[in-house]
Amino acid sequence: METGNISELYEHYGHWWGINPQKRQSEEIDIVMTNKSNILLGECKWQNKPIGLETFFRLEERGNIIRNNRDVCYYLFSKSGFEQSLIEYSKNKKIKLIGIDDLVSISE
Repeated sequence: METGNISELYEHYGHWWGINPQKRQSEEIDIVMTNKSNILLGECKWQNKPIGLETFFRLEERGNIIRNNRDVCYYLFSKSGFEQSLIEYSKNKKIKLIGIDDLVSISE
């Protein structure tokens, strides 16, 4: 997994809930952080199966609704890890994969 600090200073943060004009349905983004030129979009999954490419593509599609020509970085948080296809796809892209071990230190 790729871990590290968030390199941008964001002025606004929260989540987003709105209408996808192409699908004409409600959509949600778990984490949205913005400044004038950047946007960070995040998806959190607490499920018993790894996150795959379809989760990223759905986040990317939703993010395009609110991106407004800003540089985008994606964060995916997963309880159960990531499918190999997503791990490979995320290399050399602005996609951060954060697993449960990256968030919580487990002491014995």
